[in-house]
Amino acid sequence: MQKRTAAVLIIGLEPDHFKAFRRRVGIGVTAGDASLELDVTASESLSLAADLVRQTRELGVVYVTNEVGHSMHDMLVGAGQLALTLASHERRPMVVLSGELGYLRPVFESMGVGVVIHIALERAIVYRYRKVTVGAG
Repeated sequence: MQKRTAAVLIIGLEPDHFKAFRRRVGIGVTAGDASLELDVTASESLSLAADLVRQTRELGVVYVTNEVGHSMHDMLVGAGQLALTLASHERRPMVVLSGELGYLRPVFESMGVGVVIHIALERAIVYRYRKVTVGAG
């Protein structure tokens, strides 16, 4: 079976939690679709993430949480910057927001960026890459 790469950007996760989080998500993705292999990049803030989005051509999913404790104002400003970047990305990555960040949904939707809230990241990745594969065929 040929492996496909699922490129994911995780924003706002505590650096100490990244390794365990990545391992858990990787196990869930493999269980959902054994042909997917994760390529995960992390950013502590939304405002720094726009550059990473531009550098990751194959990006499919962006997961946003706020474990690092940014203010609501900083999150809204950063979401606006990120939404602009995602809206012009050739792959049109989808955004997965952790439950407490539902207030950011309109920022992304106003730019035409697909958003889901409070679902397991591994489920979102499997869904996104099945959708891309089926839609491309």
